[in-house]
Amino acid sequence: MKTHIVRKNFRLTESEAQALASAASKLGITESDYLRTLITNPAHVFIADNSFLERIYRELKREGVNVNQIAHQVNRCHDATINAAELANTLSAINLAITSLGSTLDQGGYHANH
Repeated sequence: MKTHIVRKNFRLTESEAQALASAASKLGITESDYLRTLITNPAHVFIADNSFLERIYRELKREGVNVNQIAHQVNRCHDATINAAELANTLSAINLAITSLGSTLDQGGYHANH
């Protein structure tokens, strides 16, 4: 078992403190363990500014519209060369990604992926 001997003190806003407590609680670990996990596993942390996320959001939305237009064309023409079920699954996945990205934007562009 590791012995943690260095003590760090830092300040948080009330909302940051609540977010930290909530994130640690969801995982069933202490706030210190949560912060150590973020530090030792940086690949699990995603931080981006809102302009970057908004660009991704717009692109995903455009792609969703394109897939939807293809689906309508397939339904209209009954083109057997395009698998309508696969297309519907793709559209569902894009819609899920758009919803998830929208939630991330609502949270200010920060997401710790654990």
